[in-house]
Amino acid sequence: MSEQTKPCEYCGYQNSPAALTCAACGQPFRAAAQEPTLMVQRPKASEPELPPELKEALYPPAAGEPAAQAYTPPPAAAPTPPEPAPLHDMSEYPVVTPQPPKKKGKTGLVIALILIGGLICLLAFAAAGFFLVRNFATRGQSTVESLFNSIATEVPALVEAGTLVPPSLEATVENLLPLATQLPEVSIPTPDIGELPGPSAGNLLTDTYFYDDLSNNDMGWWEPPADEISEHKWEDGAYSILVKQPEYVAWTNVPVDFNPTGAEFDVWVPAGGQGGSFGLICLKQSDEDYYYVEMDVSDQTYSIGHYLNGEYQALTSPEWPSSDKLLTGSQVNHVVATCEVDQIILLINNEFVDMVSLPEQAIPGEMAVFGSTWDDMPTGGYKVFFDNFNAWVPVQ
Repeated sequence: MSEQTKPCEYCGYQNSPAALTCAACGQPFRAAAQEPTLMVQRPKASEPELPPELKEALYPPAAGEPAAQAYTPPPAAAPTPPEPAPLHDMSEYPVVTPQPPKKKGKTGLVIALILIGGLICLLAFAAAGFFLVRNFATRGQSTVESLFNSIATEVPALVEAGTLVPPSLEATVENLLPLATQLPEVSIPTPDIGELPGPSAGNLLTDTYFYDDLSNNDMGWWEPPADEISEHKWEDGAYSILVKQPEYVAWTNVPVDFNPTGAEFDVWVPAGGQGGSFGLICLKQSDEDYYYVEMDVSDQTYSIGHYLNGEYQALTSPEWPSSDKLLTGSQVNHVVATCEVDQIILLINNEFVDMVSLPEQAIPGEMAVFGSTWDDMPTGGYKVFFDNFNAWVPVQ
């Protein structure tokens, strides 16, 4: 007998490992629970004791031994039939009447119809308004035409009678009708700010306005001691800057605590203006960053530009345009300049000269007047006089 057998749990018969039922008693084998496999040495299984009947059937007795009684397996019990399911009273269930399938909702269609109806109403109102306006315009035009026609028939009679003598009757109904349909002009009143102080008015300083007739230094202009480069002083009732070295710029800041964006002043050069220029510095952030308006009376030219980090960038094209508004020689020029953060405007002798847009928005800064020299500066230097100086910043 092989050692690898499957004993029957009912009769103990050693069946083959692949058997599903016992070969001796016919009982099925139950599936063994799966457990972790352990590698251990099992003892040799002892052969079970068979019943005498089975043992006699398997192993017949030798000659001379009494025969054992034949083994008769007990009769198998008849299987118990399952109980039938209890019957239910059909009256307990509700009667369900089949319904036809529901149709899709019409909410979207209703909304679309409402929108279309609203659009049609708007178009109808627009058309009605157009025809009403056209009707009123036609009626107004016919009314105006009848009025002018009546005037045209009555004017000759009045002229002939000497009651009315018009200077001209060249106007016709065609060229008067557009005038009759124009809107009336709207006049916007401006507040009365009074007159600004003019020449010989002394000086005045507020939070947004500065005026000095420059007859003295009561307003605190910078007055450094004279040196080999420049000289600043009051003479002849005005403030003068003398530049003594060629290709130099000498300036003086306007003595105010606000950042002016506009200036107005009188200026002149006594010796004909050769070899130098003068002007206004504005939007000044430092000695290396400012905008300027510069004029040269010797050839009636001007320039507007930006000085930054030792480089001049002209904002006018050409760099030095000419202007006959600038008076030559030692004549007095009246200058007005505005330096907004986005543009600079120049007027000379009450005439517009130029307006330039700044390439990028500037920052409000200090303001100063200056004189400068060219390489052909005259002997003794270049002198410029400033008088009746105004500076302001717009009041918000």
